[in-house]
Amino acid sequence: MNSKIHILNGDALGDRFPATIPGDRIILRECLCYGPTDHENEDELFEKRAIFLEKLDPAYDYSSYVRPELNKLTEIPNDSEVYCWFEEDLFCQVNFWFSVHQVSKRTQNISLVLPHSDLIYGFGTLDRDGLEKAFARAQKLSESEIQTLSNLWKAFSRADVSSALSISKTQSEPLPFLLESVLAWKDSLPSSDSQGKPIEAMLEISAEFGTEDFRKIFPVFHKRYPIYGYGDLIAQDIWEKRKK
Repeated sequence: MNSKIHILNGDALGDRFPATIPGDRIILRECLCYGPTDHENEDELFEKRAIFLEKLDPAYDYSSYVRPELNKLTEIPNDSEVYCWFEEDLFCQVNFWFSVHQVSKRTQNISLVLPHSDLIYGFGTLDRDGLEKAFARAQKLSESEIQTLSNLWKAFSRADVSSALSISKTQSEPLPFLLESVLAWKDSLPSSDSQGKPIEAMLEISAEFGTEDFRKIFPVFHKRYPIYGYGDLIAQDIWEKRKK
């Protein structure tokens, strides 16, 4: 019998994951949508990520908290049944692309579990019954879709927006959210006339409410722009690096 593996996007879901759903769990504790991703090999990637995230949050112990779970992605038994529990926002999607890229080296039996719920809260809105129903609706990925997701990770890691846009359009019908998340990534990047959509949006909110207090700005940003899926730590770092 094939092993069942569940890749969960964060501890919040892991803590609430129903014991009634069989299989081992891998907790992805990364935020690959933010910070360096260019690399020649996985060791280089993880070293860069460790430096970046531990600078972002000194309490973040990458070597003991994050990397052991990442290593499990390439240590799963061959031909395992893998279920990727991710939402449609940019934060989740980049982690999803990376996960598929990693596990596809061991198995092509990969399914996506979506919350089919509010984009802002996603799995956070579901109780045990809701999570069980989401699992029952798992979407088996075709070989073509798996390759697309792997290629999207490669393009993202190289900051190749043009290729990512082209790749995402090839799966517009079965995976319609791919293009939307790639467009969100594109809009988040600074250009000659913009600091990037997230910071521009926060600056607009700041002006609208007459405050530079991030604690008041973030809840509005999070509600208006759920496509990014940023937590407060990422959003605050973006806000503090703004050009006034």
